[in-house]
Amino acid sequence: MPVREGSTVRWESESLKSKGSWERLDPPCEVRVYDSSLGTVDWHCMQPRASATVDLGEGVTIQGLGYVERLEMTIAPWNLPLEELRWGRFLSDRESVVWIDWRGEYSRRIVLENGVLRSASSVEESGLTLEENVTLSLSASEALRKGALGKTALGVIPGVARLLPNRLLAVEECKWRSRGELLRGKRKSSGWAIHEIVRWPK
Repeated sequence: MPVREGSTVRWESESLKSKGSWERLDPPCEVRVYDSSLGTVDWHCMQPRASATVDLGEGVTIQGLGYVERLEMTIAPWNLPLEELRWGRFLSDRESVVWIDWRGEYSRRIVLENGVLRSASSVEESGLTLEENVTLSLSASEALRKGALGKTALGVIPGVARLLPNRLLAVEECKWRSRGELLRGKRKSSGWAIHEIVRWPK
């Protein structure tokens, strides 16, 4: 399991012969995203933006900006009253934006700008509009993963079709890497974003 040491998170895998460290650059934030008689979902955005170093072994080391979160759920994901989830993070040398947008029977929108909770009037595939006329535009998107979870992210688990219900296996996900540009008046910050749309079957 990852280990937190003050503002640093460390993780190591003997089987993958890899290790990494993430040093926090923006303040953390914790939000209870969902609360019902069925259970809760707590989101711990431990490092909205971090300075990351990952050692992949055999002399290969990657350094750059990173992100660390922890999600705690006491409700099974297939029991969530969701139709669509839009999630993503944008990181640049100076700024960060992280968003969660739940849509459906239960709706909730959470946006962090530089680790601080903000309001957003829209969250779309092409970007976000925040309060005080701050906008994040996403372009030059490249799909990283697309398809039903039972065949993509969960498909690597042996016998997964027997372990999990169809409502989860049939969830459709599309995850992108995009160029991001954050505009605040005349101030511009450019970086990269990882974002996705997840749709539950009706």
